[in-house]
Amino acid sequence: MLEQLAAAMLRGLQDVGAPKTLLAGWPSGAGAVAGAPRGLPALRHLPSAMAASVPQTEALAAQVIAEVATLEWRQSYTNAELQQSFLDNYGWTEIIGLRGPIRAERMASGFLLLGPRTAYPTHRHAAEELYLPLAGTAFWQRGNRGYAPRPPGQLIHHPPWLPHAMRTSDEPLLALYVWRGDNLTAPPMLG
Repeated sequence: MLEQLAAAMLRGLQDVGAPKTLLAGWPSGAGAVAGAPRGLPALRHLPSAMAASVPQTEALAAQVIAEVATLEWRQSYTNAELQQSFLDNYGWTEIIGLRGPIRAERMASGFLLLGPRTAYPTHRHAAEELYLPLAGTAFWQRGNRGYAPRPPGQLIHHPPWLPHAMRTSDEPLLALYVWRGDNLTAPPMLG
């Protein structure tokens, strides 16, 4: 099933015109080694996320939701760094990468989930990043620009070290992400 999910992720990104340089070397998923399934409180928002998808992204969102119990969901931060209310509404899972069941050296890809009325604070990282929202219109900030709404199906690109943030309103956000670069297991730097 992970092989099918990885193939669907690639098709979804290609369908919206993701840069070929970010997708180069996409692994097939053959020989995937499943991690230990792990849930988080934020997963309670997945049913309402599905309701916030659009026809263009609906099939991939449904596939993530169907696989949710088999995936290892994680968090990059602790309660010492961010409030518990954020942690209760935040999680990600890596499908492709050094921590994912499908191994890749300089690429990481998976899914981010943010619950409703959740602000992901300004952060930055060495990796080049691409997001494809699958469900929920969220507000995204890049650099010094103000927040702008980005609906499902619209690509969002962050060059390395560009500060960025996002926040949700009444809908949760489910987004596919791709990271490219070195040191992909380092947590993002807040601020």
